[in-house]
Amino acid sequence: MFQKKVKSNKEQMVVMNTRINQTMLGLGTWKEKLKVFLRRLLKLGSDSRSGGVTWLIDRLWALGEKVELEQLPEFLDEKAKVFLLTKHQMEM
Repeated sequence: MFQKKVKSNKEQMVVMNTRINQTMLGLGTWKEKLKVFLRRLLKLGSDSRSGGVTWLIDRLWALGEKVELEQLPEFLDEKAKVFLLTKHQMEM
């Protein structure tokens, strides 16, 4: 009886570990898709929140992404891009 229970528990642990691994892989994929989406929004300068582009920069940094000047919207000139990144770094 005890051996059956141990065997059953081991089988359940294998199933649960498999599910955990699948979930972790799914989360990694989701996180990468989110990064791509945020980078696209940033390039377009398309965000309706009050923070706008700075909110997008913040989210990308929170996800461990670097934000370069060329990733910022084309409608901003060089000074504006530098200002946004510098200001945002100072607020962190």
